[in-house]
Amino acid sequence: MSFRLAEEKMGNDIINQLEAFKQKVKFVEDYSVFYPGISDASMQESLSDKVNSVASEFKNLVLNHQVKDTDFQYAILDETEVFCLRVIIHGFPSKKI
Repeated sequence: MSFRLAEEKMGNDIINQLEAFKQKVKFVEDYSVFYPGISDASMQESLSDKVNSVASEFKNLVLNHQVKDTDFQYAILDETEVFCLRVIIHGFPSKKI
């Protein structure tokens, strides 16, 4: 298998994993790892949307093929900055952002 084919297969595997991750329910309690979860359903949905947005950005980066680790870090930072600015301006959301 050529390097290019191996790279494409790895990219496809990553994309499939990201899509599967986006479908998972997030922020639910898991006492096997001492995680209490988030009980507010609207907050759970809002934060899940934010996490899924970063996963979508990761997918776009993987499709680009020529990315560096810092590109993934900036994708997280960008989404975090937007969320933090909204919290500063509007307060912590009680509804979907």
